[in-house]
Amino acid sequence: MAASRQAELHAEDYAGPADHGPRDGDGDGDVAGDREAPHDEKIAAADESVGAPPRSVQEQLSQALAELLARAAELRSKDAEVALLKADADALRAEVGELRAKAAEAEEQRVEADELRLVRTKLEESENDLLRLRTETEQVDGKITLEAADFGCTKLLIAASVLLTSGVDRVVASSVSSPTPFPRELSTGAPRGATSSCSPEVAEAVLSFFASAARSLHDRFARYKEVDEATLRHFVEHGKNAAPESSEKEKALILRRLQDDNQDDNSWSRLRGTVREPVSYFKRVDEDSNTWGKAEGVVDASAPDVLAWLWHSCTYERIFRHEKSSSGGLLKMELDVPGTRSKVMVVSTKMPGAISNRVFANWWTWAKEQNGDLVAAFTPHEDFGLGAEKQIVDTALEAEKRSVLGRLRGFYRIKTLSPNVCRVTFVLQGNLGGSFTKQAMAWALKHSLGMVKSLQDKYMRNGAKVDAEIRGAFPAPPLRRSLTSEQDALVARCLTLEKGAEGSNVVAAVGINSAAAQARAVKGSWVELKSISPFVSMSMAYTEPEGNESSIALGKAKATLDCSAKEAFAYQFASCGREKTRISREVGDRARFVSKEHTAHDFEWVLVKKMSFPLTNREFLNRFLSFKEQTGDLVIAFGALPDSTKIDYGADLKVVRGKGMGVYRFKPINNDAQCEVAFVQNLDAGGFVPERVTVAKIPQALRAVNDMQELFQRDDAIDGAKTSELASIINTSEQPYLSDEDKLIDEVGARFASLPAFKKLDSPDCFVHMSSAFKEGSSTMIGRATTMSRENMMVHVQDGGLDRNLKKINDHQNIYHVVYDLSIPTFLPRQFVSRVVWKWAAGKKELTVVADSVEHTDFPVRKEYLRASGTALYRYKQEADVGGIPQTKVTYTLQLDFGGVIPKRVQNRQGVGQLMYLSKMRKRFDRSLELDGKKRGELVKRIRRHGRDGVEYSEEEEKIVAEGKTWFKAFDGLKSKDVDMRSPQTKGKEVLPYVWDTKSRDKTRPDDLEKEIDEQPNDHNQLVFNKKQTPAAIANRDFLGRMVWKEAEGGGFVVVTVPEESMKRPANKKSVAKSDFVARAKYPSIMRISPTNGNETKLEYAIHPDFGGGVPPIVFNRYMRSNLSRVTTIQEYFTQLRGDHDKADGRALGYRLTYPDEKNKKTPSKAVAHIVKLHKGLSQLSREYPWIVAFLEEVLLGGLHRNKAVSTKLDSLSEAEARKIGKNLPGALRARKQASGGVYQWKNQNPSMVELFEKYPWVEEMVLTMGEELLKNAAWGLWFRVITGSVGSMVDLATDINVILVYFGEEGQEGYGWMMLGMVLANMGLQLGLVLLQNGKMGWGKLLREVLITVSGLKPGVDAMRVVSNAEMHEHHVLDAKMELAFTKCAEMFCESIPGCILQVTALIQGGSGGQMGTKVLSIIVSAITTGMGSAAISYDFDSDPEKRRKLPSFYGYLPDEGNARTIMYVCMVVNSALLLLLRSIGAALLMLADTKIFVAYMAGDHLLYLLQKLVRGDFLHWIPLDGMSGLACSFLERVMVKTLTDFTGVLQFRGAGEMGGAAWLWAMSLALVAPWVAVPVYFGSLTSNPTNVTAIETVLNNTDSNADAGDLQQPDNWELKQSDIWELLSYMTVLWLTAFAVFLGLMKKEYRKTFWSLETGNEWIQSYFLRGREDETKQQVFNFNKRKWKAIEPQVKEWVGRGWMRWERDKPDWFTDHWKASVPVPWVPTKGKADHKRARESERRMSFGGGERKRSIIYAAA
Repeated sequence: MAASRQAELHAEDYAGPADHGPRDGDGDGDVAGDREAPHDEKIAAADESVGAPPRSVQEQLSQALAELLARAAELRSKDAEVALLKADADALRAEVGELRAKAAEAEEQRVEADELRLVRTKLEESENDLLRLRTETEQVDGKITLEAADFGCTKLLIAASVLLTSGVDRVVASSVSSPTPFPRELSTGAPRGATSSCSPEVAEAVLSFFASAARSLHDRFARYKEVDEATLRHFVEHGKNAAPESSEKEKALILRRLQDDNQDDNSWSRLRGTVREPVSYFKRVDEDSNTWGKAEGVVDASAPDVLAWLWHSCTYERIFRHEKSSSGGLLKMELDVPGTRSKVMVVSTKMPGAISNRVFANWWTWAKEQNGDLVAAFTPHEDFGLGAEKQIVDTALEAEKRSVLGRLRGFYRIKTLSPNVCRVTFVLQGNLGGSFTKQAMAWALKHSLGMVKSLQDKYMRNGAKVDAEIRGAFPAPPLRRSLTSEQDALVARCLTLEKGAEGSNVVAAVGINSAAAQARAVKGSWVELKSISPFVSMSMAYTEPEGNESSIALGKAKATLDCSAKEAFAYQFASCGREKTRISREVGDRARFVSKEHTAHDFEWVLVKKMSFPLTNREFLNRFLSFKEQTGDLVIAFGALPDSTKIDYGADLKVVRGKGMGVYRFKPINNDAQCEVAFVQNLDAGGFVPERVTVAKIPQALRAVNDMQELFQRDDAIDGAKTSELASIINTSEQPYLSDEDKLIDEVGARFASLPAFKKLDSPDCFVHMSSAFKEGSSTMIGRATTMSRENMMVHVQDGGLDRNLKKINDHQNIYHVVYDLSIPTFLPRQFVSRVVWKWAAGKKELTVVADSVEHTDFPVRKEYLRASGTALYRYKQEADVGGIPQTKVTYTLQLDFGGVIPKRVQNRQGVGQLMYLSKMRKRFDRSLELDGKKRGELVKRIRRHGRDGVEYSEEEEKIVAEGKTWFKAFDGLKSKDVDMRSPQTKGKEVLPYVWDTKSRDKTRPDDLEKEIDEQPNDHNQLVFNKKQTPAAIANRDFLGRMVWKEAEGGGFVVVTVPEESMKRPANKKSVAKSDFVARAKYPSIMRISPTNGNETKLEYAIHPDFGGGVPPIVFNRYMRSNLSRVTTIQEYFTQLRGDHDKADGRALGYRLTYPDEKNKKTPSKAVAHIVKLHKGLSQLSREYPWIVAFLEEVLLGGLHRNKAVSTKLDSLSEAEARKIGKNLPGALRARKQASGGVYQWKNQNPSMVELFEKYPWVEEMVLTMGEELLKNAAWGLWFRVITGSVGSMVDLATDINVILVYFGEEGQEGYGWMMLGMVLANMGLQLGLVLLQNGKMGWGKLLREVLITVSGLKPGVDAMRVVSNAEMHEHHVLDAKMELAFTKCAEMFCESIPGCILQVTALIQGGSGGQMGTKVLSIIVSAITTGMGSAAISYDFDSDPEKRRKLPSFYGYLPDEGNARTIMYVCMVVNSALLLLLRSIGAALLMLADTKIFVAYMAGDHLLYLLQKLVRGDFLHWIPLDGMSGLACSFLERVMVKTLTDFTGVLQFRGAGEMGGAAWLWAMSLALVAPWVAVPVYFGSLTSNPTNVTAIETVLNNTDSNADAGDLQQPDNWELKQSDIWELLSYMTVLWLTAFAVFLGLMKKEYRKTFWSLETGNEWIQSYFLRGREDETKQQVFNFNKRKWKAIEPQVKEWVGRGWMRWERDKPDWFTDHWKASVPVPWVPTKGKADHKRARESERRMSFGGGERKRSIIYAAA
């Protein structure tokens, strides 16, 4: 690779384009081909793996560059005639045209046009320089050299010699390795020959001329990420091992740096405020007063990978990061020292504020220590004594002479923890030069040590996986006999707790209080506690406190873990593992870290536990030891550190020290496949904690065992092994049965067989049939449940309950014990002890399992439980397979007696719940999707065969189909905007079988009482009967309909259903008993199944139901939507079958999650888990990211929470963090008016969501859809926006009306009232004009509606509603919804708020403290604040729109992604606009009162100068696409409005080149701040010089009330305006404005600050859409603007249209509409596209004169 790289591109371009094909790494030498670049084996190997640029493209571009050189050499003529210059310019333009042609040809050869267009643009920019150059140069000579570089790159060298007319020969040169970024600064070599005063600009112009082509080459072949990965991989695999031995000097440097790390931990102090960070930061001061820093953290990468990243500081990634942090332009380079392990790195660092930048030049080397640790050390470069590299380094430092030279020394130690995890220690000492305060040094130290955190962030992986890797590499613990005496003493103290527990009886207790009392009463006994998990047993004992100890609670927990003893031991011993630390932080613990590590199995550990108020946080300091017993048990012992131990937290933590001592013992069982863990702990919480609190916390203190049980839980694997073993026994072994076993089976069978007929029960599961019976003389119900399950009988036997807590008698008999908690207050849990026996019958075709209550000594009656009884009979019968899927009929009969005083009717209801066990079993083994899929596949084959055979349809069938098609025509004349096309992504021949198979399991519903196919004469005709259960008040309904399908013309199918009567299914007569009456309903329908693109299918569904039985149509019309949901059901069915979702699926899933099945009566958040389980894509996502359900639940809850950004990477995200991210979304949505803006802001605040959306784009669409629906439905969403939007404007209007009435009520001030009223009417008139412009072509109905909305004052709220609901822009609308809202606000500010505020301030100054002073001041303040909010909202909404950021990133995007910073900036914008309005109003009022002519002259002059500069720059016409006089009038009005609004409100949006322009906006702000200060002396001077002056305002007032005296008006009673008061008020307001603006500039993204002084014109801005746009979607936007604005680039646009038209016709992009086509001139359209273009223009003409749009609409299902 090149030794030095200077990045030109921005950091966001790091991803770079993908590889465009095979690349040849062979260099071509120079252009003349006089030599060939050498290749070594490393380059050849890298080229083979990575790829190199194609030689043909290099040759073509080299040829083009050579031609350019030849062209430049021809410019030697000394003739200065203008005509010749013009001719040369024309020739150069012609050459540029040839380059355009080459660019078009290159595009056909898969060469992107962007790079060649960049060459063309650079040539055009250099035209003037070249014309000037020809008059100053004699000769230009040069050479282009291409040389092979590492990893498939090519080094490009351009050298040129320019002979100036003054006789000075100056050499210019530059080199670049493609894809190494091209240098930003062009260098000029020293002159050869005599010196001259001639500027080197001419020579640099030549180099710029050539450099544009080199830069284009670089961009074309950029492979940043790929080359970085190849560079680092080569170092890890080859470079590290092939490095030469370290020299003595290098060894000395390593040794010296390692000695700098003082191993005395007491000398290091923790940096303040860093105790909870994932990286530990320390500092110390040595004997020479040098400050050292140290950072230590775990990195999720191998040690060689980390060293490679540290060693290569000039990878593209790090160059881009350096550029981004330093705003570009700062040096970063590295030089390898040949034959050594050393290199020199030179880097410039940007310092904050006014502090000078620093530059560092360091010598680096690396080595591997004997223990395997890798070390990279560095020191100032002068310590090494460079050779040939010194000149390069000195030149680089000379170039940075403005920076202060700093000195750094330190090292990185990289210790391997597992093959892919390491611990990095970074020690650093620096001298930054200059004078630094302690605070600045502390900042610099923390900032410099941040490299470890950068490594963590770069390589961060899933914490649980990293912990597992570390556990796998954890070394085996030592035997106890190898411990030191000190260690053994601690172990002996801990083991006393364990020995005291051996052999102790466990006494049962109920409740915490009774447990504590029993433990105190019976010393040494263990009392059972209620465990937090059924898989973990917990107990406690009481010990007497010693000395100053509080009461001590001794706790014990036991469990069986589904992992090896070593794995569980390693997990628990890693007390600061990734997951444990994360959980600790989430629960709020103040500190958790290892304070000192003696060995890998002996360390000291610190925990500061957060306690609930009013308890003080607890500090625990423990020493942990691990060892292995002779028995093979692994033991962890821990005890408290001495009281004298002090811990440095880097902060003042108020804590109370607690003490703990305990033992973990891990015993291998089942060949170490599992282990038993026993944990005994003696805990003293310290302080004054009540004993009951201590005892109550014991289960939580013991939850470490529960955490391990949950972490290593492998229930499916363990249970599967056991049940497979049991199934094998049942299926293969012959079982001898005892007489009592046979007797039990016969008795239970006979007992249930003798029952009377069972009566059907309502089953919650439509696939499980339930019934009940009562034995004579008994009120206890006997329940029976039957189902057919799609699984082998053996699988069901495994699930029969035989694997629960039991005592095995033999292979076919167990004693089964279970305790049920009834979850009823004051009711005791019920204890069941049953004898369970299984036996084959009927030649192993049916298996019987019986369970009957029994008494057993192993399970005695316990007083804390109540004994219950029950009898159960299971029968499993193998049925014939269906579609290759085994079928088992399961019958479950049950009789229960819960005992106690529970009423029998309550017990009977509980019995139905117990029968649902069969439903759970069925769902566990459900294979409905698979079975339905097989049946659907068979139907597909039959349909295909049906089409091939050409089956004829009968006359009756043809009539049914024809009748059905006529139903669609009934909708043709309707207009509707509620058309919702549902397109399942599957082929029509798969949808038809789904619709046709009416008895599929997916279509079976709980209310289906009966569903049968009565007739099926052929494959396209069937008679279907369906009986439905209805609510109790309505009789049940049945439906009988003939279904016929037929292939439609043009592809697809139609399925028609018509009612039919049949003798087999006669309709019930009303004479039938009411309880048995079933009303006959009719449900005619038609579904059209039409194929679209690819695998998508369009469904159209029309119905005309008649539910019969006298139900009024108004009732079932209300349920029309739910009846139409059949289309949505089909879409969801095929969506849940596929895992490869697209954005359309994402939208469908978003709706599905937001609106779950109404019949489930579940809120959206509670239905998430069920929906995720059903859909294959979501299910796969949840397996990859288990937190997805929790995340979606929080989103759907829609609660507003404080925004807390989560920076964790996607793979490392925990459930708690995912919930936090989900809670952030509603707040972000509320902060934005549109879901797209809210989701955009939210995802950028949470980087894990950016990763998730990049990996699964459909998830972003799903979240966006959920956000849209939340905005519509949430209380803080759509209506909140509408109400606040309306109320804000109406409050302002109300205060204005109130003030108008006040003016009319005060003598002499009626004129103010009339003027205020005129302003309100003017605002209304301007808004009506906007309505006419926007809706003039939409028909009189819609226009009248918009007029009424405007006149009623509701337009701001309605506009806000349209923005929130994403109202689409109609083709005849001039503005989209957001732009219309902005124009409405601008009209209100221009006509009402600004002049009204000026007038009210004038009246206040002139009218003084007359009547209702408070009302007048309140109106002014409300107007200012409302105007400020409107101004800020315009800028905020436009900048945060993701579409605008994407399409014009150079202007939009100044708002940061962090929520708090955005809020502060919004407040600053409101304050600035409100203050500016008040300042300008005061200034304007004073000028008008002094002399109206001055005010008019100032305003008119300011506006005329603004309009004049627009005219001079050719930028007067506005971008709105209006031509002729209307365009001129609109432009004039818009320019005046924007200028006025900017002067008085400072709308930031208007700094854009399309409006004011950056420089003009800044100048307007400057004048706006100065004007009030000038107006004050003018006003008070006029009072002194001409006290009788009558202003225009006074003239109006005098004309209104001729009896008023002007003198009285000017100086009313009790009023005297003092000049000092005005000065003070202006001072406060100006300072506050400047402060708010400074805060705004400080928080905004710094790369956008240049937009405040930009000189770009509106023409250039509009043309940039085309010239800078990379996508056609961006380029096409020029047609949305006034064509005169981009006339200069019309040839390029025309060429682009001609080149892309046919491709757009083929691909149909969203923007390629008839409206857009009609805007393209006819001559620009290719011949093949003229027909479609003519049709589009004709369509637009009809729409323009047809009074509105006529849409064809059909009723569709709406999700």
